[in-house]
Amino acid sequence: MKIGPRAIGPGQPPYIIAELGVNHDGSIDRALHLTRLAAQAGADAIKLQFFRADLLMSRASRLATYQKDAGEKDPAEMLRRLELDVPSMSRVIDLAHELGIHAIVTIFSVPLIAEASVLPWDAFKTASPDIIHRPLLDGLMSRGKPMIISTGTSTLAEVERALDWLRPAASRVAVLQCVSSYPAPDEAAGLGAMRDLT
Repeated sequence: MKIGPRAIGPGQPPYIIAELGVNHDGSIDRALHLTRLAAQAGADAIKLQFFRADLLMSRASRLATYQKDAGEKDPAEMLRRLELDVPSMSRVIDLAHELGIHAIVTIFSVPLIAEASVLPWDAFKTASPDIIHRPLLDGLMSRGKPMIISTGTSTLAEVERALDWLRPAASRVAVLQCVSSYPAPDEAAGLGAMRDLT
């Protein structure tokens, strides 16, 4: 596949994505600073997360231990504080492109696809749990951009089913081996699973 003119795959150098995620803590200044650092470090792309807490989290959600240890009290309030709005994301994309790197976004909810699509993202990504979320995968596929599909919480059968759904876009889909454990101990990295995904 390609993201912009950059070929990604066997025989190509590794494609390095700097995960901004929510590490900007909801601050546009911090997001811009992290983008500059990513470019200086030689990353090929930065990646943001586009979500709305009220669409993403149920009232039954609980904080992870590391979030509690950091002093968080309410998961929905924590996520609301970490949201970046569309104008802020636009500034991050513009800076990334100015610095010669790509801008990728993980979209978490079907209603946000149209809103995200007004911005010049270079690729879309899905979070690991969404490999079974066909409406989200179909909606992203319909936008015509390269797609990166994470597999951290899936079985091989779920990966195969998702790739079958995405067959019309196969030339612009990459599967990302990942482990949904933060931080993942070395012995749980599962790097050998990349062979099973090829």
